[in-house]
Amino acid sequence: MKKSVQKDRSTEIQRRIFEIIDSMHEIEIRKLLIGLEKWQQTNNNSRRKYPRKNISIYALFKTNGLSFREYIKNLSASGLFIETGIPISNNNELFMQFIHPESKHLIKIKGEIVRTDPNGIGVKFDEPDPRIV
Repeated sequence: MKKSVQKDRSTEIQRRIFEIIDSMHEIEIRKLLIGLEKWQQTNNNSRRKYPRKNISIYALFKTNGLSFREYIKNLSASGLFIETGIPISNNNELFMQFIHPESKHLIKIKGEIVRTDPNGIGVKFDEPDPRIV
């Protein structure tokens, strides 16, 4: 019974939101979209134990006999996202090397591919390293 009431409320809220959006001009809708995307990005980072930093670092990667160089697009103490079109599977071990842009130290770290999408791969480090960010 409780779930049904919650679903009804959620449906009513969504209906009201769509009703408001339908009454807006295109420029207002675009502004709303930009605001929602910023809010979503801020909200996602606040749930992370280690916040992500947008960055562009050229790095060397090795997995299953395959070596490649690509750009790290965001980085945290617990992982990173690599922009690549190379087809790689989840759960593969990945060895990474890159020069830290601020400290200029060579970082060598190991992780696991935990996510793939058309833009690249997400990697979770085996051990978080707060010195990275």
